[in-house]
Amino acid sequence: MEPSSASFIHLRIMQLVGYTQLYYCPKRQNLVRSNILVVYSIILCMVVITWLIYNLVDIEAHWRSLEINSVMETIEYINLIGSGAGYINSIVQSIIHCDKHLKHFKKTMEINKLFKQVLKVYVPWERLRKRLGTVAGGMFLTSFAATAYILMIALYMKWYYYIRYWLLYRILYNFCSLRYFESYMVVSAFKWTFDYLNKCLQELSFLGGKHMDAYEKKNRKFGLYLTEMNYQKQSHKNSVYFRFKILRNIYHLQWELSKVFNDIFGLSLLVNIASDFLSFLTLTYWMLTTMTTFSMALVDVVALFGFLICLVPHLLNLILICRICYLTTQSVMVMFFQASRTALFVHKIPHDPTNESHIMQIEEFSLQLLHQRITFSAFGFFNIDMNLLYTIIGATATYLIISIQFYLSAQRG
Repeated sequence: MEPSSASFIHLRIMQLVGYTQLYYCPKRQNLVRSNILVVYSIILCMVVITWLIYNLVDIEAHWRSLEINSVMETIEYINLIGSGAGYINSIVQSIIHCDKHLKHFKKTMEINKLFKQVLKVYVPWERLRKRLGTVAGGMFLTSFAATAYILMIALYMKWYYYIRYWLLYRILYNFCSLRYFESYMVVSAFKWTFDYLNKCLQELSFLGGKHMDAYEKKNRKFGLYLTEMNYQKQSHKNSVYFRFKILRNIYHLQWELSKVFNDIFGLSLLVNIASDFLSFLTLTYWMLTTMTTFSMALVDVVALFGFLICLVPHLLNLILICRICYLTTQSVMVMFFQASRTALFVHKIPHDPTNESHIMQIEEFSLQLLHQRITFSAFGFFNIDMNLLYTIIGATATYLIISIQFYLSAQRG
């Protein structure tokens, strides 16, 4: 994307939470690594680790004095440790892959220059920023609503011991959600670029078919202009193949960017998705076990609704990242079919028998799309798409059935 005020605000937020060690240098008109930000991120990581360990020990001692339910205590610890591990891991990964962040930015700017200066195609990044702003606002409001609702319940029930835990957990979880949003933003830029790459391919197919048919009709009708038309066809052919070559180059850069993305965000997404899965599983289990002793009292209804509210942010993060990765890979599949369609038109263009590079470009692009697949994975463990969401739902249902059976057996015993 092109730099803007929104981009600088996002950069400042990422610097503040330790997710980037880069800053924008006006003299170089580029991002530059800052040693001060590296030291700041390391100190922040150590502070978070110390703060988390201290609060875990202190909260455990306080809860034992109040004789809190052991199942609830275990669930709260799983959620707190999962969010803390996700945030700490994200900071560490940002420090390790700082140079790859810079590489990702440079390649993105290179792609934007190819669109703007070579292909003369305007890519409206401001429209994408508005969409991302809407998504960010939705994530913030959802998280704020869940946090505020549970705080109101805790204050109403006078669970003052729980407020400290809940605020600590929500702060760490919001930092993890910010990492989700950063990943969502990068993949959205992928999809935005592929959409306009597909539009360029469609225009190329249209030009390759329409103009060549018109030239053939004119050549058959007006023999006097044969030499002129052949010259025009040759010029048009060179223009079409030049644009086709640039599109191939853009796709190759996008493929390299996808590899860089997996290196930067792969482990972070693995830890955060695993943490969300455990939180989703444990919260659902606690909600179902609570329903076994459920009554229509106001306290039980409010508590049950609180469980449902807590599930929404976890589910929203998973849906957002899985859906955008799925839509991006689908855009690549559309490009593959569009390239095949383009090949039918381009093969009709008269070509120099001594120069077969033009025809080879079509074949090489088809092979390129076949071998350079765009995929987003969680550190190589699994691909991130809609199938992952279905797998998580299925695994949650399976583990819940097994856990509930053990719980009911223990209750009967």
